[in-house]
Amino acid sequence: MLTWFEKVAPIRQKFRFLLVILTLAGSLNFAGVALAAIYPQTALAIGLSFAALSTTLIFTIMTIASDRVCRPYVNTVVRMEALAVGETDSPIHYTDYADCVGRMAKALGQFRANSIKVEELGSAQKRIIDSMNLSLSALAHNDLTA
Repeated sequence: MLTWFEKVAPIRQKFRFLLVILTLAGSLNFAGVALAAIYPQTALAIGLSFAALSTTLIFTIMTIASDRVCRPYVNTVVRMEALAVGETDSPIHYTDYADCVGRMAKALGQFRANSIKVEELGSAQKRIIDSMNLSLSALAHNDLTA
């Protein structure tokens, strides 16, 4: 279930899923109210227990979900920023994901490949220009062997 949530579900589906799960966790309080009505002598203990359980579940769900949603997005953005300033050596993670992060990571891999190609072309052009400058300089000094 967590793998599906992290690697497969599109972001909108992740939030719909969270909405359902958090609503269910919050609705435990209604079960506590119902039990408190049945057992009025322990109503306070039942109410507090269900409220604590509900709060703990919501906290745990959101802690896990925020890690599973935010970590891949933030890491991908950091990698994009590095590529934007020319860093092409670091690996690109999350290309195995089927969600939006995976799509961004795959596109990022293509951007990196294109950037490397442009860099290689620029290097080849620079070598040609340097060679031409050397030859022209030699010709300017009457060296006809260049």
